Amino acid sequence: MSLRWLKPKKGFANLSDEQLLTAFQETGEEQYFFALFGRYTHLLYYNCKQYLSDEEDCKDMVMTIIEKAYEQLPNIKIEYFKSWLFSVIRNQCISHIRSYSRTANQTAAWKKHQEVQEAVFPLYEGMEKESQLSSEQIQAALQALEENQRRCIHLFYFENKSYREIMTLTGFSAKEVKSYLQNGKRRLKGSLLAFQQNKP
Repeated sequence: MSLRWLKPKKGFANLSDEQLLTAFQETGEEQYFFALFGRYTHLLYYNCKQYLSDEEDCKDMVMTIIEKAYEQLPNIKIEYFKSWLFSVIRNQCISHIRSYSRTANQTAAWKKHQEVQEAVFPLYEGMEKESQLSSEQIQAALQALEENQRRCIHLFYFENKSYREIMTLTGFSAKEVKSYLQNGKRRLKGSLLAFQQNKP
């Protein structure tokens, strides 16, 4: 992954961060966004490096932050861009570290049928707890969900994220998060019960 495309843009040197931000929010023109973030490419990488030791992880995190900022900036009010940016860097890196730790600690457990069932069991009622659904069946049921439903289900039940955290990570509104979780749970329950009923 390369960051060379994100370079400071000429012709905007006299504009402040806040002026570039306002121009991007009002017009939606990418040139203002790239001019703004082009000023902080090296600082983004340097600050990510304070949290993440792997070089490629740092580069990926920079791109993740830039992509999230591109999606979120048009819809939020920021008084001081630099302070906001460093806050985002910190939160994203800490979230990544926690997620990585959880993944590393749960890899072995994820492959065990009973522990996978325990993770999914709170999503539905009516299934006997001693029923043995395979990891493949549970994964198939999850994959059958719509992408946004699957994402919210995974964040809420498997990563123990709150509604507010899911809204921050996805950009969804509270109403959307609630809808994706409710509809996802209903579809997932149907799939899991179908697997149970069809079990030899």
